[in-house]
Amino acid sequence: ERQWGHDLIRSWNDNDCIGAPQRIGAKIAGLIGAAQDEVIVADSVSVNIFKLLTALARQNPAGTRILSEAGNFPTDAHVARGVADMLGLALDLVPREQIAERLDRSTAALLLTHVHYKSGERFDMAAINAAARQYDVPVLWDLSHSTGAVPLDLKRDGAQYAVGCGYK
Repeated sequence: ERQWGHDLIRSWNDNDCIGAPQRIGAKIAGLIGAAQDEVIVADSVSVNIFKLLTALARQNPAGTRILSEAGNFPTDAHVARGVADMLGLALDLVPREQIAERLDRSTAALLLTHVHYKSGERFDMAAINAAARQYDVPVLWDLSHSTGAVPLDLKRDGAQYAVGCGYK
């Protein structure tokens, strides 16, 4: 007679459940222009934005604010507000056309959605990343409305941090 618990635990090993985040991430890598060992599947977009934005903002002790687009995806802006409040930073939400000119040394991190969820407008990822590098500002990209819909090449465009989902 089989024991359910024994079969369940054996399946973890037989099906390499532990390696699934890297294995699936490697398949997604080709869609976004990243190396296979640079992508991992984990948590939700909101949870990943929270974790990464917190870590990135903490890396810049001189930063006093998180910068993002005023029309950003509502959940992204909500998470950014929570991170800013938790870290004692300001959240600076500005019109999309002012993002590059508002970057400076006081920017702890920049959070942007690559393709706007309402208008379909797309940021020039390479230009934004280059502008942010001038001030050592890390950029976190939300690719939820980009992956599979528009061509992406994170490596070419100099992106270091990105999150996304597979349900849109």
